[in-house]
This record gives sequence, structure tokens and C-alpha cells, in this order.
Amino acid sequence: MHVAVVGGGIIGMATAYELLGDGHEVTLLEAGELGQEATHGNAAKIALGECAPVPAPGVVLQGLKWMTQEDSPLAIHPRFSPSYLKFLARMALACNNRAFRRGLELHLDLVSDACESLDNYQSEGMDFEMHSRGLITVFEDEEHLQTQKDILPVWEKFGYEPRVLTGDEVFEVEPALATRAEYAVYSPEDRQLHPDTLTAALRKGIAKRGGTIKEHSPVTGFKHTDNKVSAVVTTTEEISVDAVVLAPGLALTELSSKAGQRVPVFSGKGYSVDYRLDDVELSRTITLAEPHMVLTQLDDFIRVAGTMEFGAKDNSLNPVRIDALRRGARLFIKDWPSGREGEFRQWAGSRPMTADGVPIIGQLKKVPNVYVGGGHGMLGLTMGPGTGKILADMIAGRKTRLSDDRLKLISPNRFRF
Repeated sequence: MHVAVVGGGIIGMATAYELLGDGHEVTLLEAGELGQEATHGNAAKIALGECAPVPAPGVVLQGLKWMTQEDSPLAIHPRFSPSYLKFLARMALACNNRAFRRGLELHLDLVSDACESLDNYQSEGMDFEMHSRGLITVFEDEEHLQTQKDILPVWEKFGYEPRVLTGDEVFEVEPALATRAEYAVYSPEDRQLHPDTLTAALRKGIAKRGGTIKEHSPVTGFKHTDNKVSAVVTTTEEISVDAVVLAPGLALTELSSKAGQRVPVFSGKGYSVDYRLDDVELSRTITLAEPHMVLTQLDDFIRVAGTMEFGAKDNSLNPVRIDALRRGARLFIKDWPSGREGEFRQWAGSRPMTADGVPIIGQLKKVPNVYVGGGHGMLGLTMGPGTGKILADMIAGRKTRLSDDRLKLISPNRFRF
């Protein structure tokens, strides 16, 4: 079977790799360059201890309160677009305890094989930078810590062992923290992963398995025979196919509509800044709960990432938001430079978000030879390998590791056509 995978981020690359392992002929199509959108600029971590869905009780209300605060961690920009307003309304409906816990359990199920999948990649010969140093989530306020403590039993149900820290325990786990960090939750299972090294390794793995990679090949449409896609049309050619996987990030809404069934995703813009610092070394990934930002230590640099903007017009760098990341690092990390010393790279980009906060993985009902992998938000790096396996199982007609109830929650057919 010839399968075209549209989208060269972590979801598309992982899916192409799995399909090739099943013996399919695979053409991977990327509008730009592999791994250079949200896959490149993420927080560089495998987020097991922080895989909750974005819609949570109070999130939309807090975002509206922050609308006039330009450097707020969450921004909801006003836009008079019916689809955008509908997205916000549906997200508001998902901001309740029942939906949040259901989404959290679903996410914990989806990420349960993340570390095993990455270990398998390495055992199959892939070479990429990965560390197993754990995650420490830091709180200034005991009330915010209590909110997290209330949901820790959900992680424990899935076999994780988060540990609540107070006082000196916080600094024993992460000596780089400043004294204002009074409370924390330590998640030892989390990992650090250099995303560019993973996409480089997947590129080699796909080529080694005989896949065809076509960069700078934006898809412009599809040809149909009966109710199926028979060819993918790019700016330069027409490619006959037996099946299609759509994993194009934010372009999913447009391309799924052209394929025959609209699947909506919206932009959640984020930022990251990379540093090379001689005087700062982090023992763990650090999440700062109140400013909603993450610091990850890799071999060659520290990545500082954060913020969520809904309704942003483009991916331009907002200096106010970059300054907010700098300020958060200075406040919480000992010996962090007061200026821009060591800063060498800035990034801003769109993460594909869903209104209910859970990803979209599955087969289109109206176009049964088209499959979708998208809407992973900030968890693409964590869920990518597992999503690739699920889609490969579906295309092969195998039973996936997920229950039927879980598959319904992530199905693209949960949206109105």
C-alpha cells in the first residue's frame, strides 16, 4: 500500500517510520523543512508529569482577566471570527472538573508508552540526545500547590510516583532554584529530549527503511475516486495513493476540508529562548507554575519556554513576551544573568490546539482512506511516537492498544462535519 503522510513534524515523521516498518510504501510531504515548526521550538521535554489538557477549570475566565496584561502567561486576543469565537466557546464548555479529569486520564493513557517508544528508537539504531533527570514543578503559593495535590491521585492510578516537596526538600532536588521556590512536586519519570536531534534521527530512520521524503512540497489539494482520495496534489506534482495521513499541524483544518471532512484546530502560540550559560546548570526540568514557563537543561544549552496566546495573527516575536520569560528565569534561578548574556536564539510558533484539549487521532468517516494525527498542542513531542503507532495499527487493520471509549474521545469524527 502506498501511503502519503502530509506533514513533517514529529507526528508525521513518527507515523511514516511506523508505516515503513509495516512494509508500506511511504511518501512524506512537508511544506517547508522537516521538524522546523512547533516540533523545533517546544520545551524539549517528555511531559509525563505535566500532560494535563489546556482547558481546565477557570482557564478561559483567567485568560479574559489577563486580556489587558500584555505579558500574561495566557492571552486570549479579541478576534471577530465566527470559527474562533466558536472555538473559545467550546473550550469554555470543556473547562470543568469532569471534562478535565477525563482528558487527563486520556492523556496519561496516550503518554504511557512514550519512554518505551523512545528507548525502542535508540535500540533500533537512532542516535539522539535524551536524558532521564525528572521534572520539578515549583509553586510560590501553597494554594496553587494544593490544586496540584488534589489531582495527583490520577497520576498514581497510572503507576507514576509524584512526590510533594516543601522547604529544604525543594532545593535538595534542584539546587539551582532561588529561595522564593517554597513548594514543589517532583516527577522522576519525566525526560529531557533535544527535538532537533530526534527529527534528524527519524529522517535517517525513514530513509533507511526506504521512505521517500519531499520537503518544500506543500499540498494544494486532493483527487477523489468515489468517496476516497486517489491522489495528493502538490505545487509540483500529483501523487497516486492508497491512503493518506494528515499531520500538517495548523494546516489540518484547511487540508482536511479539501480531503472531504473538516477537522478544526486553532493556533496556540508559544515562545522559547535558548541560552548558553557557564554559571547555571539545572539538575531537572523546571516548571514554574505561576508564570507558566519551563526551563530544560540540554547538553549544549538551556531552553526557556512558555506562554499561550489564542488568536495571535502571526508567529512574529513579541518582545514583551520574551522579556517575561527572561524575568521569570531571573526570579527563580540562582545566578541567572540580569541582562541577555548567553542568549543566542529566540523562537515563536503556533501549536495546533483543539477546543476540548485532547488530540485528534483516527480515520475520517466521510473519507475512509484518510487518517488524521493532530491537535496535540504542547504535547506533540511526548505523544508523537505513540500516535505514529496508533495510526499504523489503524491503517494495518490491527487493534490499537487503546480502548474503544478512548478512541471515541480522540476521533476526528467527534466534530460536526
